[in-house]
Amino acid sequence: MASAAAGSAPDSSGLLLSVVVPTLGDEGKLRALLASLAAQSLPRDRWELILAFDGTDPPAALAAELATAGAIVERLPERRGPGASRNAGARRASGEYLAFTEDDCLPEPAWLASAASRLQGERAIDALEGATLLPDGRPARRREGTNPTWLPTNLFVRRTLYERVGGYCERFFDAARGIYFREDSDFGFTLREAGARARFDPSLRVLHPHEHPGWLDPIRWARRYEMDPLLASRHPRAFREEIEVFRLGPIRLR
Repeated sequence: MASAAAGSAPDSSGLLLSVVVPTLGDEGKLRALLASLAAQSLPRDRWELILAFDGTDPPAALAAELATAGAIVERLPERRGPGASRNAGARRASGEYLAFTEDDCLPEPAWLASAASRLQGERAIDALEGATLLPDGRPARRREGTNPTWLPTNLFVRRTLYERVGGYCERFFDAARGIYFREDSDFGFTLREAGARARFDPSLRVLHPHEHPGWLDPIRWARRYEMDPLLASRHPRAFREEIEVFRLGPIRLR
């Protein structure tokens, strides 16, 4: 299938990457993220930073850091989840590619420069995923070979293609309980169905903390699986063959 982005022209302004970060405004997380982005080796005129605050205001204590970082601030008037926040941030973007990460992540200094080199060297790539690693060096998500897992902690997507598929589906969020899940898999399946040419590059590294470290966290977060019927209805084959599937040789287990 031909890519929906085939023939897209490079951004004439020279701005290559728009870093889009959804956030609930945690001051400590944002300060660490801003420091890691300030250390990026890619020249600053080649990328922009967009912070999408999900139903909250930017912390007043970070005003100076946000100004120094040249951050574009987008504020959602009410909490709508990370998918809606990414969409809101993407609407402010000017770069040829959207570079997604999250406010609790720490990209390595060469993150943007390495991505820029790969994307400019292989113009056919529509989506590029890097490695998201836990503090002990293990991958944050199990991967089958070199297939993308669509983690939005380290994901680059051609902006024109993102716009054509409508961005992230915003239905994967329960506002009453603040639960979100599967919007990343849904987005990846949507890109793939649109013919996106996707690659995985382990040299693009982002550090992510351990999720749900509390011993009751897995019980509390099990409620997220209520999103599975929605994903199954939107992508029945991909859901059946890829979600929570473990392969032991020719045997496939769910």
